[in-house]
Amino acid sequence: MAFGVLVAFLFLVVFAACWWKRRQNILRGQKLAAAREAPYAKSRTHFTRDVQMGKPHRPHESSRGGNSESSPHLLS
Repeated sequence: MAFGVLVAFLFLVVFAACWWKRRQNILRGQKLAAAREAPYAKSRTHFTRDVQMGKPHRPHESSRGGNSESSPHLLS
């Protein structure tokens, strides 16, 4: 029985040490991320405002007849 208690205590100590080191690592990563400036990431997030999101013009699709602008071709 003493051997089982010793193994359980060792397991608890190892688990606590791993949890504590993981917590320290997460906090260190958050601190580094908050302190670091990343202007390239900021410019990439605002890139979509410069791109015009329009429907590309495809002349071969407009020859199907009918008014292709008002009704979408669902079964094409």
